[in-house]
Parts: sequence; structure tokens; C-alpha cells
Amino acid sequence: GEVTLQHRFAHRILSELHSRGIGTAIETAGFCRWEALKTLLPDTDLFLFDIKHMDEQVHKKYTGVSNRCIQENLRRLSAAGAKIIIRMPLIPGINDYVEHIESVAALAKSVNAVEFHILPFHQAGKSKWAALDKEYLCGEWGTHTSEYLNEILTVAEAQGIPVNIGGGGSGLEDEPNHNLL
Repeated sequence: GEVTLQHRFAHRILSELHSRGIGTAIETAGFCRWEALKTLLPDTDLFLFDIKHMDEQVHKKYTGVSNRCIQENLRRLSAAGAKIIIRMPLIPGINDYVEHIESVAALAKSVNAVEFHILPFHQAGKSKWAALDKEYLCGEWGTHTSEYLNEILTVAEAQGIPVNIGGGGSGLEDEPNHNLL
């Protein structure tokens, strides 16, 4: 789930890990009050920060919320000197076009992100929806070819930021005992 929803509890865990010399990372969608992220900032070595769509109206259409506070929180983390990896799920027909990839890569560069991870869409969640007895609405969506993924890799890298397709490295390779909260 979203760690900022339990930021007080997460702060206690992160603080304890930090006091023991253990590197820390959190994944967040950034849709929260700044105070929640600010609480986690001192004891978080890496923020894996999700960006789903740059256009506010499109973001609102698919997520139900504006992306204004998300982008503001990202900028505040950057200004505070946080180590950030931008992560973007690549959704067919929604945010997989070249201009959008360029804009997210440019945002990643502008906030001094250490990497930009592009996470290709897959059908792995289908069974989870079935287990919840809910209709899976993404069954007709395809996946991207390796040729297309290589094309967007080139587009994103042209913005001058390291890009990873699939979300590989943690960004904490130089730090021992890293954990993801």
C-alpha cells in the first residue's frame, strides 16, 4: 500500500533501521500531505516516486485525483536533497506516447532524479481481480514489443537521465543492507 498513509508508523520503522545503519527506501505515489513525506525524509535514503501521467485532466480521469500535489511533493523532495527514482507504469494507449515519455524524463531530470524507471504493462494482476470477484477491465490491453521499448528507451535517454526499462536496480547499490518499505 501507500506508505504515506501510515507515515507515523513508517517513520518509527525507518528511524530504527537508520539508527542501525541499514539503508532505507520507500515507494510512493506522492498523493499525500507534504507533512507525511517530510516526516519520512530524514530516515529515507531513496524515494521510488511514481508518476502516472503529466497531464492533470488525464491523470484525474484514470486515477480520480489531480496530479498537482504529487508534482509539488516531488519538487519539494528534490529541493530537500532527497535521492529519487522516478517510476512510470507504461499503459498502452494512455501514457505510452513519445511526447509523454519525453515530458516525464524531463521532469526526472529537473528534479535531479538518479534514474527514470519505465515499467511496462503486463497482465499479472488479472488473477488478483478474479480473487476479489471483480471484473478485470484491462484484459484486452496488449503489451509493448521489445522494439517499441527500445525506441522509448532511446527517447527517454535523450533527455539526459539514466533510464531503466522494468525497474531493475534499487539506486542503493553502493549502500549495504538496503530494504524497501
